Amino acid sequence: MIRELRGKRQHTEHQFKWNGQHQLIEFKKIRHYWDENDKDFHQTVETVHCYEYDAFGRRISKTNMQTGDKTLFFWQGENLITECHADDADFSVEVISNEHTKAQDYRCISYIYEPGSTGFRPMAQLVGRGRGGQIYYYLNDQLGTPQELITANGDIVWSGVYKSYGNLAIEYRTVPQNLRFQGQYFDEDKFVWNKFEQYFSIGPVRVSIRMIRIIRVTL
Repeated sequence: MIRELRGKRQHTEHQFKWNGQHQLIEFKKIRHYWDENDKDFHQTVETVHCYEYDAFGRRISKTNMQTGDKTLFFWQGENLITECHADDADFSVEVISNEHTKAQDYRCISYIYEPGSTGFRPMAQLVGRGRGGQIYYYLNDQLGTPQELITANGDIVWSGVYKSYGNLAIEYRTVPQNLRFQGQYFDEDKFVWNKFEQYFSIGPVRVSIRMIRIIRVTL
């Protein structure tokens, strides 16, 4: 559990639950606060997400337990190739070849990596499904870390300046871009996953499963 203090009147708890394979299976965010008269103390569960994994330890689903929304993750080896809302996970020939689909019709993002690259150097991102999907292109640094995401006309739709562990100090975005350092994925819960080292970064706190402690760092 991580407790984040916000003045004297409230604090936020980040609760983590792991299974026997050291995989995060539940994340819960709870806000505790006093009322305006400082008489009654309240708590509100803001976020509850549950996660599932395949036999290789790759996360294959994330479920928002409050809304029921479920996101599926598809892999090719160690590379994440698609994240898709469960209701839109239709990969039939009819959908893929449909010329009339639009990017917003399907809540899916697919990733294309550089051919022959041994790491995780993303080359393009496809938003949506079918021929009507929108394609964006990655501009990476020498390590393969995404720096910008652009359209075919060169317009920037995402750019970021990184902190030490993959969190962003500055971000500009008009479309989602969740890839960070190699092997990292940014979650909407405001923390960064690393599927190989099994750590999660939330603001100034780095949680490592391999070490039974919490390391505070100044970013």
